[in-house]
This record gives sequence, structure tokens and C-alpha cells, in this order.
Amino acid sequence: MISDELTPGCRPIPAWRDPAVAAHPSAGILLSHWALAFVVTVVGSASSQAAEAALSLEEALSLASAAHPSVRARLSDRTGAEARVDAARWQRYPQVSLQAAAGTLGKQESAVQVQVPVWVAGRIDAEVNAAELRVDASTAAVAGAQLAIMETVLSAYGELARLRDRGAAVVAS
Repeated sequence: MISDELTPGCRPIPAWRDPAVAAHPSAGILLSHWALAFVVTVVGSASSQAAEAALSLEEALSLASAAHPSVRARLSDRTGAEARVDAARWQRYPQVSLQAAAGTLGKQESAVQVQVPVWVAGRIDAEVNAAELRVDASTAAVAGAQLAIMETVLSAYGELARLRDRGAAVVAS
């Protein structure tokens, strides 16, 4: 039996943890019904509010495949790879550099240097091709990241549908 008196410095024992109450044959059933009623109440009120703001499967897939950090990182990698293609192509053009310095007695010295790739034995073409292949690889990495996220979203969406059906069955019974 639960007493109203407390031992100094002790907290009261909740009724569901009291040995006398727990020994009752229907204690486990009452506790499970109480927990189930709590979950249904919380989930029911949350689901009615969330139903208005719920995403469709297509919206969830689109949002996740565009905004997930791993996808955004792969997209950033692809942007970098595309910039390296441009850098590789610019190697075909002359490079101009200018140097200026103040010499002794106020005399200024300057130099202009022009480097022209005359014969590089296909190195520039090979570097452009390698950079383009890196763009293809990074595009494949973006697609792989998107597929992985879509798989996770599909799994979570299926689990949500299963839990909603289960909650509706509990509410109906």
C-alpha cells in the first residue's frame, strides 16, 4: 500500500513503481494501456498538426537530394573540378609576367617575361582530358550521394506510413 508519509530526504515512489501496485495482476496491462494512450494522444495531436505541413514523397525526395550536406559537398567538388578544366585549358595560351623593382640611386628596373607553350608533347591536352574525366567522376559522386539520400528518405517515409497506419488502427480500436 502507498503511504502518505515520506521518509525524510526521500522522494515518493510513483504508483506504477510501488511493489504493492506492481504485484497486482493487472498492473502491467494498466501501465501499457496508459503508455499507449499517452503515445496515441501525443502522436494524434502532432499528426493532425503535421498533416497540414506534411511533405509528399516527391517533395521530400527533391528537398533531400538538393539540400543534404553530403550532396552539397559533392556539388561543390564538381564545381571545383569544372574550374580545373578551365585552368587546364588556359595552359594553351601565353603567360605574361611583369616585374618591377627600385634599384640603386633611384633607378627603376623592370622586366617583362612572356612564356609561350611551343611544344609540350600533348601534356596540355592530357591535362584537359584528365580534368574533364574528374568532372565526370564528380558528377557520378553527386548522383551516388543523391541516391543514398533518396534511399534513406524512402526508408523513413515508409516507416512513417507504417507508424501512421499503426496509430490509426490503435485509435480505431
